[in-house]
This record gives sequence, structure tokens and C-alpha cells, in this order.
Amino acid sequence: MSKTEEATGLLKKLELLAKSSRHRGFCQQIESDGLSKEEQALAELFNEIAKNCQAASDYELTKYRLTNDALNIGHWDTKVVSDDPVDPHNIFLWSQKFRSMIGYTDERDFPNVASSWTDCLHPEDKERVLNALRAHIADTTGKTPYDLEYRLITKGGECRYFRAIGVTMRDEAGNPLRAAGALEDITERVRQQEMLENILDTMDSYIYVSELDTDDILFINKKMIEDYHLTSSVRGEKCWKLLQVGQTGRCEWCKKYELAKHPDKPVIWEEDGPITKSNLYNIDRVIEWPGGRKVHMQQSMDITKTKQAQKTLEQR
Repeated sequence: MSKTEEATGLLKKLELLAKSSRHRGFCQQIESDGLSKEEQALAELFNEIAKNCQAASDYELTKYRLTNDALNIGHWDTKVVSDDPVDPHNIFLWSQKFRSMIGYTDERDFPNVASSWTDCLHPEDKERVLNALRAHIADTTGKTPYDLEYRLITKGGECRYFRAIGVTMRDEAGNPLRAAGALEDITERVRQQEMLENILDTMDSYIYVSELDTDDILFINKKMIEDYHLTSSVRGEKCWKLLQVGQTGRCEWCKKYELAKHPDKPVIWEEDGPITKSNLYNIDRVIEWPGGRKVHMQQSMDITKTKQAQKTLEQR
């Protein structure tokens, strides 16, 4: 074999190693045995660059983990062998913060296997969570997000609420290579929201809360659910679709347009309820929902009897 062919072969090997390092890290090295002096120098240069890149990657990962620990966020990652997240061949790595958030100490009581996590999933959430992760990993387009809330049972038996997000690294064909994500404990936020919703449920007026940008419903109080003949599973529905008649998009009279210009100023107005067939006195405002984001809330009082009484007085 000529020196040119040997050099070409070495360059191809370097190219393959460089490509594989994008997905598997920089741990692979070129053996210099049997190489010429010039080839050894080239191999040593590649090995040195790979080692420096790995060190830089480890440094960035350490900073990432320390930052997440400070923010009380646990992280995980897995080398994907199949689209099934509970496949025992998938290699999972759980951070110490991830373990400690649900009461575990180290690999002895929370090993680096999928079942460590799946066994902690609340029975009512388990199927939904695993299906969401499967759909995310299996989507070769990368367009299916993994971002959801669920419950975990801690080592001590406590039920706590978490938000989980994840992303997947893929090859050129979209096949999953590696997935990673983060876990945030949102128990206090959920409990604050439950307390607020319980208070709103006791009020003798119609109250609903929706997203300012998407119009998705976040909450409807019991009185409104009963009088509007709704089901309790209305979260995520569009307010204009659920609470109006014949609407195919946001209402032209939606007060969110005014609130966008003056978010600190409530909008007060009256309407004839299309579903309850009653006169409504509405107050729309921007409030801070548990968790810190700004949302829209409408409170409506039925003033039908007041209107009727007023009309009777005017006729005398």
C-alpha cells in the first residue's frame, strides 16, 4: 500500500471518528501502533484535540449540573437503543439532584435504569407519561415535544408534582441517538393553584381563567360548569369555542385586545349570555397565576333580575 493510500485511509478514519464524536462524545482515540512517524504525529494531534474537546464538554456539563442544582432542577439523559423508553437496553443516567428530589441517595437505592423512575410514577399518570416520551422519541421529524406535568411518589411515600421537559439528539435520518431532559418540582405551585381554585369555586359568580395568547382555558369554577352544563375536563379548550355559539376563532369583541394595551386596567362591560340567556356584568382583567405567568380572568355576575326590576320601574 502506498503512502498516499495509507494517508487516505487514516484521513477517512479520522473523518469517521469526528462524525461519531458528535453523537457519542470524544472518548474514542486512534491507536498509533503500526503507523509511520508522520501518521503517528497526526494521530496524536487528533487524540489531543479530542481529549481537549472532551474536557471542555465535561466542564460545560459540570457548570450545567451545578446551575441546575442551584435552581433545584434534576436532570437525566439516556442513550436510546429503541423507541420504547422502558426498554432495559436503554442506558439511563440520573443526576444526584434528580434522585434527591424524590428522596433517594445514590445508585444503590436508585440505579441508572429506567425502572428506577417508572416505578415512582403515580399509577394514574404512568401511561400518559410513558406514551408522551415514546411519541417524542419516535417522531423522526423532532416536532413532537416532551413537556408535561405529572406526579411521582417519593421514597418516603409522599406524592409530589413535577414538570418534565426533554429533547432528543438525532442522526441525519431523524433516528434518535440520545435523549436528555430536566425535572422541576412544582408541588408548591400546584398546591397554591389548588387553594386559589377552591376559593374561586366558592364564589357566586361565573369565573374562568385562560391564556392571554392562545385562549386555552386554565380553569372554570363550579358555578360556571354547572350553569353552562360543562364537564370538569375543560382545561385546554378554547374559551371562544366552549363559551360562545358558532365561533370559529377569537371573538371580535374579546377584551384581551384592550388588556394587551392596558394590562393594569380592568375592562368592565355587559353582554347577553349566549348560553345562559341571561344578562351578564363582566369584569375582565390580567392576573398573575400561580407559577408567575400573566393570564386572563373573567368574572361575570348574572344581573338579569336587576335588569328586569329596572325595566319595571321605568315602565311605571
